[in-house]
Amino acid sequence: MERRLLPLVLGCFLGTFLEWYDYALYSYLAASISTAFFPRGDASVALVETFAVFSLSFLVRPLGGVFWGFIGDRFGRRISLSASILLISGATACIGLIPGYQAIGIYAPCLLLFFRLLQGLSAAGEFAGAAIILAETVPARLRGILTAVVPAGEAMGLLAGACLISGFSTLSHGGPLREWMWRAPFLLSVPIGLVAFFLRRRVLDTAPDTTFRHDVTPIRHLLGQHRGALLTGFLAAVLDAVGFYFVLTFLPTFLLASGLITGDSAAKWEILPLVFFVPAVMGAGFLADRLGARKVLALSALCFILFYLPLLWLMPHLPAGGILACELLLAMFMALADGALPFFLTELFPAGVRYSGFAVAFNLANTVFGGTTPLVMTLFMRLKHAYYLSAGWIIGAAGLTLLAVCLKRGKNPPSVSGSFPPVD
Repeated sequence: MERRLLPLVLGCFLGTFLEWYDYALYSYLAASISTAFFPRGDASVALVETFAVFSLSFLVRPLGGVFWGFIGDRFGRRISLSASILLISGATACIGLIPGYQAIGIYAPCLLLFFRLLQGLSAAGEFAGAAIILAETVPARLRGILTAVVPAGEAMGLLAGACLISGFSTLSHGGPLREWMWRAPFLLSVPIGLVAFFLRRRVLDTAPDTTFRHDVTPIRHLLGQHRGALLTGFLAAVLDAVGFYFVLTFLPTFLLASGLITGDSAAKWEILPLVFFVPAVMGAGFLADRLGARKVLALSALCFILFYLPLLWLMPHLPAGGILACELLLAMFMALADGALPFFLTELFPAGVRYSGFAVAFNLANTVFGGTTPLVMTLFMRLKHAYYLSAGWIIGAAGLTLLAVCLKRGKNPPSVSGSFPPVD
C-alpha cells in the first residue's frame, strides 16, 4: 500500500472506531448512566429508561443516511465526513459533561436523549462515507481489503471501550472517584475525533471528485431510478446487522443466560471474539479482492444457514474451550459478511447516488434488524426452545442476504462501468 494512503485509511478507521467506542461505553456504563441521569428509586426501571434512550437513537439513523447522503453526493465526500466526525465526537463528549439528575432534574435525561440522537444522526454517515471514499480512492486491487478497515474499526472500538471501562473500574473501585470517573472515557472522544478530522482534511482534498449534480435531490433520484439496487443493498446488509449485534455483542449474554458459561469468565467471551474478528475481517476483504465481494458474502450466508443450528446444538455438550471455539467460528462467519459488505454496497450504486444508496440501505437494515436483535434475543430467552428461535432469526437474516446476492448476480457493477476513478 502506498504511504500517501495511510492517513486516509487511518482517518476512515477512526470514524467507525469512535462510533463503536461510544456504543461500548454506553452499554458497559449503563448502570452508572442510569444512576446519574434518572430519578433515584427502582434501579431496574432506571436501567430500562437508559436503554430506551439508547434504542431511540437508532430511529434517526435512516434519516441520518438521507441527510449525509445528500451532503456527500451533492457537495462531496470530504464535507460530509469532516462534519460527521466532529459531530459524533462532540456529542459523545457532551454526554460526559451533562450535569446529573440531582443537579438539573428532568433536563438531565432530556439532554442525554438529545446527544444520543445527535450520535445516531452522525454515526449514520460514518460507515458508508468511510467505505465509499476508500473504494473511490485506493487502487482497484486493494479495494476489498482497505474497505474492510471500516468494519475492523467497529470491532476495535468495542474492544477499546471494553478494556478502557475495565481499567477505569479498577481505578475507581470502592473509592470517591467512582461517582464521576465514568465520565472520563466519554471525554476521550474529543482527541480521537480531532485526529480523525485533521487526517481527513489533509487527504480528502486530493481525493478524486466522483460526484455529479442532479436537478432533483439524490434521494429522489435514488428512489426513482435505483429502487432495485436499494432493495438489494438493504437485504445484503441484514445479515451484517443481525450477526454483528448478536455474535460480537449479545452472544456472551445469551450463553450466560443459558447456563453455558459463568459470570466470572464472561469478560473473555466478550474480548476474545473481538480480538479474533479484526484479522478475520481483513482476511475477508482480501478474499473479496480475489474472489469478488458477492461470492464472499454468499459464503458467509451459507455458513450461517448450514452450520449455525448444529453449532448451537453442539455447545451444551462441549467443555468451555469447545464452546469458545464455536463462538470464534461464528465470529469468522460474521467476519466474512462484514469484510465483504462495504465493497459489495459501493459496487451497487453509481457515483452520484452512491453515498445516499449505501447510507440508506445500511442504516435502514441496522434500524429494523440490528437495533432490535438484542431485544428479540432477550424475549426468546424467556421462551421454550430459545436456541431454535434464535436460530430462526439468524438463519432468516442469512437467507435474506443470500437473496440479495442472487438479485445482484449477472449485473454489471458500477466499478466496471467507470463510476470508480481510474486505477493507478
